[in-house]
Amino acid sequence: MPYTLALPIGPVEAFVLIATRVLAVLATSPVLSIKNVPNQAKLGLGLFTALILVPVIGKDGPPPGVDVTWTALAGEALVGALSGFAATLAYTAISFGASLLDLQAGFSMGALYDQTFGTQGAVLERFYSGIAALLFFQTDAHYLVIQALAQLFQVVPLGTFSLSKINPELLAQIAASSFVLAIELIFPVLVALMLAEMALGVLAKVAPQFGIFQIGLQVKVGLALGAIALTMPLLLPRLHALFNGMVGVSIAVLR
Repeated sequence: MPYTLALPIGPVEAFVLIATRVLAVLATSPVLSIKNVPNQAKLGLGLFTALILVPVIGKDGPPPGVDVTWTALAGEALVGALSGFAATLAYTAISFGASLLDLQAGFSMGALYDQTFGTQGAVLERFYSGIAALLFFQTDAHYLVIQALAQLFQVVPLGTFSLSKINPELLAQIAASSFVLAIELIFPVLVALMLAEMALGVLAKVAPQFGIFQIGLQVKVGLALGAIALTMPLLLPRLHALFNGMVGVSIAVLR
């Protein structure tokens, strides 16, 4: 007697739509979208996460009137991409603040290509990005990304996305807040470097015979490294708060 395997079409259609949104989020979310993560791993993680979410969100199939069409798939991909982009926009405050420190401390002259994140960055920018990536997993922030995924399906159910749901004003506020947060993250070190710059300027006027450029470069490098070591305990709570805030940001942009 031949055996046949019959799959209900409703959950399969829901899985396709859920997987499209989940993969778009993983492709644009911070840390999880870094270049060193193999594409096969991202694809496997996205499909596995979608498979887990199907019994929770789409066990009875898509909502009535929603079919798996190119329009529906594009809408789900856009929802996921906007959610991940909003979180990444907040996360970039770390690299932006560190790049300001590189500029002040003189490390920007030795900028190298960072293969991990696929960008060009100097020493401090790469250091801060690496610390943030490690803390992202150490504080279980990747679980927050999955939690935000589940909440995203409540805010924007399958197949119900429309352009009117996008909140461009909130995106602008996130970008402005990222700039403020970048200054807050590096403020103690930046102030120390600015005071050193002022002191070196006064010294250049008082004793112009000294090679202020050669001396100042070494002083600023040593001062920056010392200030970072002293203020690192103050940085970690701010990063924890940033990771927690990314969940709300990724959802609020589509309310």
